[in-house]
Amino acid sequence: MLGTVGVICLLVLAALLAWQLTCCWRFARLFTPPDVPPASESELPHVVVVLPIRGADPSLASCLRGLLNQDYPRYEIRIIIDSLEDPAWSLVQDVAHGPHVQVSALHARRETCSLKTSALLQAISSLDKSCQVVALIDADVVPYRGWLRDLVLPLVNPQVGATTGIRWFMPRTATWGSLVRYLWNAAASVQMYALHIPWGGSLALRVDLFRRSDLLQKWAVSLWEDTGCYRTIRDLGLQLRFVPAATMINQETTDLKSCFRFIRRQMLNVRLYHGSWPAILANGFAAALALTTSLTLTAIGLATGDTSAAALFLGGLGLYGAGMAASLVWVERHIQRMADERGEATIPVSWKALCAVPLTHLVYFACLASACVLGKVRWRGITYEFEGPWTVRMRRYRPYRTRKVVDQGASVI
Repeated sequence: MLGTVGVICLLVLAALLAWQLTCCWRFARLFTPPDVPPASESELPHVVVVLPIRGADPSLASCLRGLLNQDYPRYEIRIIIDSLEDPAWSLVQDVAHGPHVQVSALHARRETCSLKTSALLQAISSLDKSCQVVALIDADVVPYRGWLRDLVLPLVNPQVGATTGIRWFMPRTATWGSLVRYLWNAAASVQMYALHIPWGGSLALRVDLFRRSDLLQKWAVSLWEDTGCYRTIRDLGLQLRFVPAATMINQETTDLKSCFRFIRRQMLNVRLYHGSWPAILANGFAAALALTTSLTLTAIGLATGDTSAAALFLGGLGLYGAGMAASLVWVERHIQRMADERGEATIPVSWKALCAVPLTHLVYFACLASACVLGKVRWRGITYEFEGPWTVRMRRYRPYRTRKVVDQGASVI
């Protein structure tokens, strides 16, 4: 009986590893530059970049400077700050200047969606008719000079409805929380590409999408704007294009508690707004069950003197771990090379990352289980309650207050 269970566990791990390696191979192929001629200046659409802000992220000043220095012919920047009391207000006033920059406080706070989607709706509601594309960016993203051009270029093709960049963490300080977030995100980024899950931190949408669908009405009653928009893009017969050149590197740090809240929130986003949730759930729980059972059978084999069985299960676990590590190193090499070509400082992965692998599995499984039953979520100091994807209620608004933290490079969660 134990032998049968053990073989099943090893087969499950082999299947999960094969799927992850296949996804990594397809993901890595993205970073092979296509032989496509550059578009002329006249072909590039007029873009409005929207930056919603609540709290002063450590990289906010760099984000603003990057936006002001884009190598793009026709674009405007609209910054929506949560309130005049927000600690980010004075920083934005000091840095964000220019004829194509518009800074506003959020005045239309809806109780039926998140403050972020309220800010996006406020910015988009007053778009000029000349605007053809809306590009969304988060305050913890530092755009390089060619970011907007790279992100928008695929939209020259009328069959492409939206483009998305890729989020990649490269923490300056190897805290346990930072390493867990890094390892989880590396695997998640590969899955996001395989399952067509866009990322709102670097996302460009045709304005025509808003006119041809009920996307804005959905945003008005939802927590997040990014994950659910894929269904609208697909239903309109358009493509979501991933842009590897628009991979955005985040070097902030975080602690384990904040890391847990962050990953759980990402899982909740998929649960509420993307059709791949059952697949992600099945994958996660199959991995948890197979790993736990294999470890248990290894311990039983050692305790009963059955060293052959123990070696088999331990070897299977070792191959699974080695395969996952190899896939991560493979993808990381592509990210590092791309960052080097852009002239960005890169940070080598700490040796502690190996020790953080078991912890990452534990945190991820806990986040996955928690997201299944979650009925409310706290995000940047605001609690949101929900009964479903379109029944969101903000419990009570309050302006963002500056956290007292030792590490000024820590992410705002």
